[in-house]
Amino acid sequence: MRWPSRYPVWTFGAVGVAALVFCAQMGVEYARQWSAAERVYLGDYLRSGIRGAWPGAHGRYVLLNGVTAKGEARLVLDEEAERVKDADGKSGYRLTEEGIKDGLAHLEWRAAVYDDRGLHAVLTRWIYRNGDVWSYAARPFYEALAVFALGLFVAVPKDRTRRMVLKHGRPLKGPELATAAEFNTRLGRSKGLLVYPPDGVAFVNEQMNWGDKLLHKKLSGWVRLPREREGLHLLVAGDSGAAKSAAILQILTQAAERKEAAIVYDPAMEYLPQFYSEARGDVVLNPLDARCPYWTPCDEVGHEAEVFPLAASLFPGPVSGPDGTARRIFAHLLNLKPTPEELAQWMGRAEEIERRARGAEMQAGSGVLAALKTAADAFRLLPKEAERERRWSTAEWAGTRQGWVFLTSKATTRERLRPLLSLWLDLLALRVFDDASRGRKTWFVLDELGSLQRLPQLTAAMMERRRPHHPVVLGVPSRAQLEAVYGKETEALLEQPATRIWLKASEPGMAEWISKAIGEREVERFRGRQGKGDIFYPKDARRLRGEIVRGPLVTAAEIGALDALGGYLQHGNLVVRMRFPRLEPEERAERFVERRRAAATPAAQVMPAGVQQQKQVAVEATSSRKPPRAAKEQEQQPAAVNEQHPYFE
Repeated sequence: MRWPSRYPVWTFGAVGVAALVFCAQMGVEYARQWSAAERVYLGDYLRSGIRGAWPGAHGRYVLLNGVTAKGEARLVLDEEAERVKDADGKSGYRLTEEGIKDGLAHLEWRAAVYDDRGLHAVLTRWIYRNGDVWSYAARPFYEALAVFALGLFVAVPKDRTRRMVLKHGRPLKGPELATAAEFNTRLGRSKGLLVYPPDGVAFVNEQMNWGDKLLHKKLSGWVRLPREREGLHLLVAGDSGAAKSAAILQILTQAAERKEAAIVYDPAMEYLPQFYSEARGDVVLNPLDARCPYWTPCDEVGHEAEVFPLAASLFPGPVSGPDGTARRIFAHLLNLKPTPEELAQWMGRAEEIERRARGAEMQAGSGVLAALKTAADAFRLLPKEAERERRWSTAEWAGTRQGWVFLTSKATTRERLRPLLSLWLDLLALRVFDDASRGRKTWFVLDELGSLQRLPQLTAAMMERRRPHHPVVLGVPSRAQLEAVYGKETEALLEQPATRIWLKASEPGMAEWISKAIGEREVERFRGRQGKGDIFYPKDARRLRGEIVRGPLVTAAEIGALDALGGYLQHGNLVVRMRFPRLEPEERAERFVERRRAAATPAAQVMPAGVQQQKQVAVEATSSRKPPRAAKEQEQQPAAVNEQHPYFE
């Protein structure tokens, strides 16, 4: 029938199975445990018991008697007789050795009229030993009851599903809300009755009902992805502090256990304390951190043509705008092989750019100069070669991929470091995704993606599905923040991850977008009234009708009402309700080790020679006019150390 009945047919089925088990067990008990006398007189015992309910009732009975040598007759007891078949196949009884020892000579059937109540009392005492029906039926009954109780674990969910179909409708198209066990079963593989869940990255799920805990605990405790689908990228979207860190921590933990490489953009320094390992060869890319190695953009350029992708990563704006001109100027300056300090000095002054880019048809307007100065401010923070023992480049790291790469920043310095962090990430994406040898599997974990500049190389690699061996994990707390950076590309970028983890979103716009991203489904809902029919189907089932209704699988209100650790995991059309555990990561390394820099370079050293000479003369003239007493006190006092932090000159 098109619509299921309202009756709990699965529960009725469990009752029927229990009844069959009871009857089967009674048959087994009858055949194996009952004595021959109990089996012979069972019919007479039941008949006399029923008729004995009426006082004075008499009946004619044909009973099997054992006759002694003296002609005395009595009932057969226990195993004094046994059932046999003659040559014609007819059943009969014969004496056993036990009966002969008890003095019986032969068996015979005798018919007589007995008082029903008296006969029943005799059979109860001598044959059934004062037992009752319950003593014989207790064991089969309890076994049947156990089968019925176990059957309810299957029947109740099935009946509830049927009731939900009548109440909410039958899904036709669109995403499907599944349990963790169903998700793992459908994406895993089956061999006979055994189910093998997927072998990829897994997420702990504490959202389990009692049925999952009892029947599918192994399949419900984790939500696993197939390893071959990890390279289709992952998206974690939701409020900051919702559960993004809990999900990303699980990914990084499993990547570390597999000994795979990882590039982690960690603006809040949440993952570095747990996963940083100096013995593994990890590197921290933060110019203000003492663990940051020496880096120069010249090491990234093996050929003159390689300058332009690097410049596009630093200035990702359109070619026709100020970023396009700044890109050409930067590429021209980089071909001169400067140090980071020289490059920062050149990009910060219009006359230096004009002097070195003369004849290159490049004019640094106010917008271009502002873009170059922003990049120069970031380059000034890079450590000098003499200050560092280790030299590092993305090209060298991509060849070996030894150790993890952490890109960190403080909230107070993030804006200034933004061009440099974006440049490093985009260069790493360029090296890894364009590696034809495939190389070691590398995870790109980008938490707070909107706090970076646009990453053209990474975006292009994701959209073109290049090197799916290297998964990208995007953390997005706000769609509006991402749209401010990527503009119209935001929708295409967020559609690339095949696996999406949706968390609590307090902002109505974000919650509405998540609801639409999960998708709408078509549901055929029941309409009409069911009449009273038979036990399985309603009388007017053929006249029932349904209507197709479209609506979101998860509404924006449900997204906004999630708790801090709740969410949904979506892969394809399968959506699983999740609850992530509250993790307390172990801090094995310092979050931030401040790098002590030398005193700032005096301004006179970066001024033109004429201006520097004039200022020196003015200083000498001023010092010559000081009173002798002041000069003497100055000689006695030690020179004051400039304690001002030189990061923001």
